[in-house]
Amino acid sequence: MRDTTLKRHTDDRGITTLTLDRPEKANAIDHALLELLSDTLQEAALSPQTRIVVLRGAGKYFCSGADVGDLANHATTVSIPGLCEFLDGLPKPTICVVQGACIGAGLALAACCDTVIATHDARFSIPEVRLGIAPAPLIPAMVRACGARFLRRHLLSGGRFDALEAHRAGLVHELCGTSELEDRIALSIDDYLRAAPGAVKTAKALIQQFSGTSSFPARNELEKIFDDLSISDEAKEGIASFKERRLPGWYRA
Repeated sequence: MRDTTLKRHTDDRGITTLTLDRPEKANAIDHALLELLSDTLQEAALSPQTRIVVLRGAGKYFCSGADVGDLANHATTVSIPGLCEFLDGLPKPTICVVQGACIGAGLALAACCDTVIATHDARFSIPEVRLGIAPAPLIPAMVRACGARFLRRHLLSGGRFDALEAHRAGLVHELCGTSELEDRIALSIDDYLRAAPGAVKTAKALIQQFSGTSSFPARNELEKIFDDLSISDEAKEGIASFKERRLPGWYRA
């Protein structure tokens, strides 16, 4: 059995690579991975040895979202919105590497990184509304990354979209083939290594301040909305239909 669901490696240049390591679950975020990722990001934020953080997934997928069943059965000291808020404000450059699925909470993580590199065959979705839930606390990050107009098309339907559309919306900065992925990551890392760490920290904080993104607005209120929706009749029906592999009661052909 795997000792941890998160791999961490820091090289001599100060590149800390964090790899979500639940490939058998498409790297869905369970309670253990959530807490490990939160703790490790906090360590990276404070560590003078870390200059850049690279976030990626083991196996075929980046992240298929939250492991809802596991999170519902375990108390955690951190929430996914709290994790995203911390990642968003990390005082060091962050690079997200997306291959395969990037869904729900996984998409929110990507939206909170400074650079997102995706393979051409990556696919994205924000499917919570199909489960009778609105991902309220994660919407601010998604609006900033993709824009309201884009979300009105894709968040409100919960449908899948491809890497090219994600790139056009601004969620993805660079697209490449699978064989080119490591070279693209290396180029992005080299660009960031040319920048002075102290200047980067100050510049990132100022960008957030003057763009109004220095914090997630009203996160407590948004989490309350999410919690209320999670126990609604629509959520019960949406989750049941998902488990039973059938269309929900509100669908009309």
